[in-house]
Amino acid sequence: MPLTHQAEQRYIPELMAQGRYPQVRRLIKVGQRLNILLAFSFAFPFLAFAGPIANLLGNPTWAIYIQLMAITMVISAGLGILKAILNSFYDQKFLGIWESFFSFASLVLLITFVVFLNWGVTGAILVGLVTYGASGLLYLHRMNSKYAHNVKGESEPIGKTLTIRIRKYVIPTAAISVLSLFGSTYGGVLFLGLLKNPAEVAYFDIPNTFVNRVFTQVQLVIGALGLVSLVEVNVRDPTRLKAAAQRFTKFGSIYVLPVTLGGIVLASPILTVLYGSQALPAVLPFRILMIETGIYSLVGISGVLFMVLEKAYRAFIWNALYVVLLTVLNILLIPSMGVMGAVIALSVSDVTIGLIFTYDVSIRLKVGNIIPLGAIAKTTLASLLMAIVLIVMEFFFPVVNAVSLGIAMVVGLAVFLFGLRILQVFDDTDRRMIESSSLPLKRLLLKFLWKGNGQ
Repeated sequence: MPLTHQAEQRYIPELMAQGRYPQVRRLIKVGQRLNILLAFSFAFPFLAFAGPIANLLGNPTWAIYIQLMAITMVISAGLGILKAILNSFYDQKFLGIWESFFSFASLVLLITFVVFLNWGVTGAILVGLVTYGASGLLYLHRMNSKYAHNVKGESEPIGKTLTIRIRKYVIPTAAISVLSLFGSTYGGVLFLGLLKNPAEVAYFDIPNTFVNRVFTQVQLVIGALGLVSLVEVNVRDPTRLKAAAQRFTKFGSIYVLPVTLGGIVLASPILTVLYGSQALPAVLPFRILMIETGIYSLVGISGVLFMVLEKAYRAFIWNALYVVLLTVLNILLIPSMGVMGAVIALSVSDVTIGLIFTYDVSIRLKVGNIIPLGAIAKTTLASLLMAIVLIVMEFFFPVVNAVSLGIAMVVGLAVFLFGLRILQVFDDTDRRMIESSSLPLKRLLLKFLWKGNGQ
């Protein structure tokens, strides 16, 4: 994860909502420099002292893994701030297309490096180096070309008060990024590589990477209801924050729930079509990770609200607890359970921290109930209808290739949209939001979801 990207996404929208564009330019310039400086500061000890660290941990061969992960952290930091800036400019359609492309590319590279070339942990880490580097160059070109008027030109100091706020925000978010990088991103892969064998690394990282990539798209699908717009809502009218958070979760659920249930039903075809029969041992981990990531995604708005409300130090404490819990569970479970140990460790840690965040933001920070249970219940019913149809289809027409997998996904989507319409999940406010959004094929979507002429 990037080091200061949330600071960009938190304060650029605030300044833009206030019409302070010269300060926006200054914040982007300072943010980029600070981001790279922090990345090098955190990575340098691991680069310079990888050997002693590996010896201290009891295995000198770990040094190369430590160095590669440190380099990946720096590249990831640069990529993250570019994505944050583009998100702040509401360029979700562009990001959605290219994030999907690089997601697929990373999976292809992973299976090539780890399974076919047998590079093990080194291959898994190199996937990040290649995809992060390529996407970073593309996003840099996009920012400097399409948004040159926002990033180049006259700039003005952002002021002492805002500078202090940003400093208080950046330090814990930077620490959170480091914890996340060496925790959830490489935790299971690292421990499996060190304690087991390259094959088990692949059987964990293939489904874990696939699931993470799929669910990160929810931020791009709902676009303006992410961190950027919640900040704008809070700046303009804080009393609307709870309602906006509920709508964020509602829109997120119409992506998360069908993807979760569809992924569970089609797990075996997805993995075998994409990677061949050698990926069959990853089917059960895939299904479990689908469930836990789906749950975590549904309550993910709570973590966003911590940043909107500038409670970054509080979020750091919970993230530190998360990394400790994940590390302990990995050490305890992986030696005896292998891949399933890594899956259980990640699942328990993710769900636990997600529930803690939700309780804290709802009760202790007094935002209130941020989960629209009624809308989620209806969306769940529509997703179950889709899952039943897919199970019946799979029984009579097994998915054996990319064409049949594509047909199953299209049918599943159509059934899900039909369920949303019958159950009347969306109201008039939702319709107006979709009409004013930049979602592709939104007119067709409106016809699916509302009876009559989009009403």
